[in-house]
Amino acid sequence: MSCIKTRLYLFISCFLLLMLIADESTASPIRSVPVENGALRAALTFDDGPMEKYTDELLAVLRDKGVKATFFLLGRDAAQRPEDVKKIADDGHVIANHSMTHGNMKKMSFAEICAELEDCGNLLESITGKRPRFMRPPEGQYNATVLKACEVEKLIPVFWTNNPGDYSAKWKTAGALAREVIRRRKNGDIILLHLGLPLTVEALPLIIDSYHEAGYVFVTMDEVR
Repeated sequence: MSCIKTRLYLFISCFLLLMLIADESTASPIRSVPVENGALRAALTFDDGPMEKYTDELLAVLRDKGVKATFFLLGRDAAQRPEDVKKIADDGHVIANHSMTHGNMKKMSFAEICAELEDCGNLLESITGKRPRFMRPPEGQYNATVLKACEVEKLIPVFWTNNPGDYSAKWKTAGALAREVIRRRKNGDIILLHLGLPLTVEALPLIIDSYHEAGYVFVTMDEVR
């Protein structure tokens, strides 16, 4: 009997360990787009919003260029403009979690982080009918507690490789902003841009055309993992 109990204990322990490993692999952060066999791939991602302005214009550019992107939306903004969230989803883009209030998660408790992610996820799911699989911590602020919360909420953190700071007042023209993104370009790029910015909308076709001309294919986070 003792031998049976020992074997049962070992079986349960191994099972729990495998489950833990699986959970950790699920929450492993995405820091670039995986590439192989010389393929040129990049991902367009947009943070914040949906904003009151420029969402339709940005979606029109993506539609015209035949590109799908990943949108990390804020719960507080999505609650104000659910129709825009649905437009983004209906166009075939990936909807992801950017928290409820855009607070610094490094300064939050584990329970607060989970609440931010869960509330945002619940809201986005209620609008689109699909639970977000991906998240991006506001301003990229994270620590071990944030990663643990992502495991619990079954979310995969996504960061970036190419951040031109499109929100900065230093950009006076769309051409200058586009050139900065292109200057930073490398294979496996995850490009970080933002909703609600007119120069970003103007720069977007220039960025997409340049990547396409260089042989790149744009992918969403769903296509990455």
